[in-house]
Amino acid sequence: MTGFGALVRQARAAQGITQAELARRLGVDRAYVCRIELVGGRAAVTSASLIARLLLALKVPAPALEFYLLALAADAVEAPEGRVAA
Repeated sequence: MTGFGALVRQARAAQGITQAELARRLGVDRAYVCRIELVGGRAAVTSASLIARLLLALKVPAPALEFYLLALAADAVEAPEGRVAA
């Protein structure tokens, strides 16, 4: 599980929300939420709109937004082999 995906999973679990419920709130399939949690920002989160809806659905407090976005950015530059791309 990647950094952003782990944060999403932890926030969802802390609120007692199932993947199915989060998917309903986002207007996506449960399998997509599962992919976000497993793959994180590297490939699963494809739009700024989805990121905003996801953070709102998880009720991420404003002070934590930067932490989530940094984790998302770190996932996005990670190479498939687990190394940071140059």
